[in-house]
Amino acid sequence: MKEKLNVNQIPELKQAILDLTTKEKDQMLVRLINKDQILIEQLHFKLLEDEFDLIKRFEDLKNEINEQLDANRHLISAASVYLRGKLYLSLIRNLSGKINHFAKVTKSTSYELELRTFLLVKSSEFFKTIQNEDTIFAFKARVYQVTKLKTILKLLEKQHEDLKYDFVLNYVDDLEMYVFNSLRTEINLANLNIEALRNH
Repeated sequence: MKEKLNVNQIPELKQAILDLTTKEKDQMLVRLINKDQILIEQLHFKLLEDEFDLIKRFEDLKNEINEQLDANRHLISAASVYLRGKLYLSLIRNLSGKINHFAKVTKSTSYELELRTFLLVKSSEFFKTIQNEDTIFAFKARVYQVTKLKTILKLLEKQHEDLKYDFVLNYVDDLEMYVFNSLRTEINLANLNIEALRNH
């Protein structure tokens, strides 16, 4: 595999770039930015949006997650035992990917935390029967959900104490009801310390 080049490893090239005129550097910068869709969105968010836009992005995605889960609820439940576990896993992966995108663009760990928790709770609530089935894809879905619970715990640790308190107040009951009991075996296998979350 060809080794990736790094400008810092080629001092002559780095200096030649720095010696370009401002106009040439600006043109080069715009061309490079145009090749990276995520970077364009990050810059748009950072330079042109404010707190209200962040809240709108968050609310729009939260609504989309809820709508997608609800819209697929009966469709997936009506599928064969083998297929519905596969469809469910595909759905939660797809929605998690949307949260990944949100997080990359906004860098907001507090809203990422809330979106990931909302998806975990709602998917476990809406698809409780499917998630608990004794099939290979249902098992894969449970393991996948535990990896997302692990992410949630890591995100929670990064938050201010006030936000941690609000999180526990808003979500721990739902997590207990729809997630911890449903995924107890997989949580134990992953050695996740959910007691730390309960005690925040």
